[in-house]
Amino acid sequence: MYYGELLGVEEGLGRVSVERLCRLGMRESLARSLVRLSKRTGHPFAVRKRRVGGRRQDAALAEIAQTGAHRVAPETVNGVDAVLALCETGFQSQRARVEAQAGQLKWVFRVERKELGPVIVDVEPYAALLRFLAQPALFDLASSVVGEAPVLGNVGVWYTPVTDAVTGGAEIHRDVNDPNRMHLIVLLRPVQPDGGPFSYFGPQVSRRVTAALQYQSGPLEDRVFEAASGGASPSQFTGAAGDVLAFDPYTCFHYGARCWGQDRLILIASYISRFAAQEERRALSRARNRRALAPQTENERLLLNV
Repeated sequence: MYYGELLGVEEGLGRVSVERLCRLGMRESLARSLVRLSKRTGHPFAVRKRRVGGRRQDAALAEIAQTGAHRVAPETVNGVDAVLALCETGFQSQRARVEAQAGQLKWVFRVERKELGPVIVDVEPYAALLRFLAQPALFDLASSVVGEAPVLGNVGVWYTPVTDAVTGGAEIHRDVNDPNRMHLIVLLRPVQPDGGPFSYFGPQVSRRVTAALQYQSGPLEDRVFEAASGGASPSQFTGAAGDVLAFDPYTCFHYGARCWGQDRLILIASYISRFAAQEERRALSRARNRRALAPQTENERLLLNV
């Protein structure tokens, strides 16, 4: 599997056709967006091929295409214990502030939206999360799913108390603002079926519902989705603290945070195209002070777009 890596020096992308970019492994929707962007801005780009992954990753991509998600093997990921400790300590140290937030999903670490771009408020924990998210096992998988070297969109550590409300992220929806993205979800505490597990429907069911309802965006009521899907049951991401799931949020309907019997602490990171049509509300790669995270490796610099 190849992805297009943007180098920015050798030739004007206006002279690079959509067809050539697709031959390099880039998705057609991304290639067309990229060519339009180059023509509009006059920015020079070059593209090269790069091999990522291998048989393990090919199997993961096939599973995502078939089911919408892939459980990442624990032995392939480093630093999970450090992420668990960081997020739990961060939550406990500011629990009163977090619990006082309005809404069902509550931020533990913050990126504030400003007029000229978001600003990372809690730099130190985000720097540690950047190291984790940039490791090759995760970065290369995201590169193959997105179709290019990705940048970081929203990276959130979310807390949900026990509640019977079904609002916001607890409602069934798709993330339709850009098709080239991958969510990485890390359970920061054990999650059981009554603990608000991330729940999702596979591509086949999701496409059927999208066609039946002519779905464009926004949440769907459970009864509406059930009727359109023929009563399809979701898959649930339950498991132990440190379990990791890669997920396609554009193709698949999903919901979470229905915490009826257990509160929940979870990390959700979004790998997106740097040429996404719409900016993420809290995209780390577009934060004005993202250099404060002190990127050290090539992967980290690519994720922050610096």
